[in-house]
Amino acid sequence: MVQKLIGQYCRLLTVIMMLMVFSNAVMRYAFNSGISISEELSRWLFLWLIFFLFLLVAFPPIVMAPMNFFYH
Repeated sequence: MVQKLIGQYCRLLTVIMMLMVFSNAVMRYAFNSGISISEELSRWLFLWLIFFLFLLVAFPPIVMAPMNFFYH
């Protein structure tokens, strides 16, 4: 349950980051001015993304082992 929530949050952070960086690049190319907070915010979101992905990797969900060892 928690792993799914963290995974969805990581997807959301990735999408927001991609949209901000892409829109900033388009704004700089088309209008010669970008969104100043976009770079800093995308760095912070990337940092939080790394923290949450570490939680997913460091603490995998506990799955019951198969009970095949009872049968020969």
